[in-house]
Amino acid sequence: MVAIDGAMVHTDGAWHEAKAGICQALRRIRAGTWDRTGTPDYCVGLEARPAFWQRRSAQTAAQDVESRRCDLVVLLGDGAPWIGDDARGYFGGPGKQVVESLDDDHAAEHVWAVAHALYPDDAAAAAAWAGPHLAALPDQGPSLQAALAALTPSDAAAAVVQWEGADCAYHAGRRDYPACRRPGLPVGSGTVERAGKVVLKQRVSQGGMRWTAAGAQAFATLRAWHRTGRWAAFLPAGR
Repeated sequence: MVAIDGAMVHTDGAWHEAKAGICQALRRIRAGTWDRTGTPDYCVGLEARPAFWQRRSAQTAAQDVESRRCDLVVLLGDGAPWIGDDARGYFGGPGKQVVESLDDDHAAEHVWAVAHALYPDDAAAAAAWAGPHLAALPDQGPSLQAALAALTPSDAAAAVVQWEGADCAYHAGRRDYPACRRPGLPVGSGTVERAGKVVLKQRVSQGGMRWTAAGAQAFATLRAWHRTGRWAAFLPAGR
């Protein structure tokens, strides 16, 4: 399993996107059933996307993702185009199946965006519209696209509905949660979101802190190594 997410940090006097990644082995319990196993391997990069993918690729190589023994890669993300579009070139290959999944919490956020656009002044009506669609996500992931196409929104809501409809179409294959849940594959990226907060933001985003990108990267790398369980390998013997 490879999960990728972004987190905003303030370095060199401006806000920049840091990228957080987790790689964790999936264990086949029996035919068609999987579970996570072992310690997650964390990485955080404040560099540009191509350099981050090189960092991420080196990490997954260390986890045997590139070996022939790994025939399945589950890629989790929050829907940012750079995650899905760039990742295909790093994790695919002969004999490998790559399953992409949009984090189900982010999918739910899109449902609420439409609900609030349709009923901006009526929280109960927004909840009534969103409820059935939220309940259907686990079993009918791509169905929201058809529901949006059937709407006749007001002029004020039309732009939101149109945008969300296009987003549903773009991520239709990544919203097929039944196809992931049947074999027991993960569909949530909460783990990697927590990584961005715990490994990076809790250390570099405290009140009054000022960082250079190089300084923030140094601390992020140390914390990622520590959380992955590589601290002993990093420190000299006896330290």
